[in-house]
Amino acid sequence: MTKLNCGVGDLAITVNCINPENMGNIVYILRPDGYRQCNYQEDKVFTWEVLVVGANSWLLYEIDGWPVSKKIGSVPDYCLRRITPPKGTSKKIKNNKQDNPQQGILDFSVIDSEQVHQIKVNNEEKLTKDK
Repeated sequence: MTKLNCGVGDLAITVNCINPENMGNIVYILRPDGYRQCNYQEDKVFTWEVLVVGANSWLLYEIDGWPVSKKIGSVPDYCLRRITPPKGTSKKIKNNKQDNPQQGILDFSVIDSEQVHQIKVNNEEKLTKDK
């Protein structure tokens, strides 16, 4: 059994992407998306449905030969690295400037399922209009 890099509810960063535009995106793992044929891999790979965090960040896909940008999309597990501390680790994350004065604070607001649904609907409407 292969150990997955991420789990539902994690924040992750995209790595090893075929499209360089997708490198370094911060994403929120929404749900498992199953095994899919991806990125010229011989075998199917495990993928996650993710939400891109950040107003000006998108995932770029090629669909029917056309570039398409999405806020919610499927990303292979091997292209993700968890940035959320693993469950069960100490939660000693405080804004203590004496510990590391150069450390910034990342403020990611987590959205609810209704907002995720609306983003999906908007993505589908955009795809339909673009065709």
